[in-house]
Amino acid sequence: MLNLGLLNSEYLFELLRKDSRLSFETLKFQSNTHLLFFLILSSRAKEEVALEISNKLIFKYKSLDAILNSSLKSVEEDIKKIGFYKIKAKYIIEASKLVIKDYNSKIPEKFEELIKIPGIGRKNAMKFLSLVKNENFHLLLDSHFIRVIKRIGYYNPDYKHLEKEIKQSLKDCSLTYFSNLITNLGKQICHKFNPKCSRCCVAKICQFNLKKR
Repeated sequence: MLNLGLLNSEYLFELLRKDSRLSFETLKFQSNTHLLFFLILSSRAKEEVALEISNKLIFKYKSLDAILNSSLKSVEEDIKKIGFYKIKAKYIIEASKLVIKDYNSKIPEKFEELIKIPGIGRKNAMKFLSLVKNENFHLLLDSHFIRVIKRIGYYNPDYKHLEKEIKQSLKDCSLTYFSNLITNLGKQICHKFNPKCSRCCVAKICQFNLKKR
C-alpha cells in the first residue's frame, strides 16, 4: 500500500485546484431545516434533484412542526420523484420528531449529535458542518472519493484510519475543499467504468493510469 505522503499530497491538491472543470459553487439554503431536508434527500441521488425537491419541501413546510402535522403519505407524495422516496420520507419525519424533542426544534451543530439524526450519517454530518459553520477540517468520504484516492495510490479499508492518515498528510490544506475536488474528479472524469485518464489532471501521478502504460 502506498502512502499518500509519498505521492506529495500538497502537489496533488495543487493539481486539483488548478483544474477549472472541478470547480463548484457552494449551495445556498434558506435555513438549517432546508439543509437537513436536502441532505436526507441527496443520499444516492443527484444533487440537482435533491435541491429541487428540498426547495419545494421548505416552501410547503415552513417548520419541523409543519412536517409532523402532515402525514407520511403526504410527504411521500411530495418527494416521490427522488429515488428511495419511501424511506427518505420516513427519515424526514423521524428527523423532525427527534430535533423537536431532543433539541427544542433547533438542529444541533455538533458532529456527535448530528449523526444521531435519522438519514444523516458521517458524510452528511460533515457536509452540514462545512456549510453551516464553514468548518474545513472534515473529509467528506463517499464512493467517488474512495474510488479516486484508491486509484491514485492510497487505500485502506478502515475508513477512519484512512481519514486520519489523509488529514495528517494534508496538514494545513482545506480538507473539505480537497474532498469536494476529489469527488468532482470522480463524478466528471474518473468514472467507475471507462475512466477518462487522458483528460485527467492527476494522470501523471496516478498509479492506476501509470500501470496501464
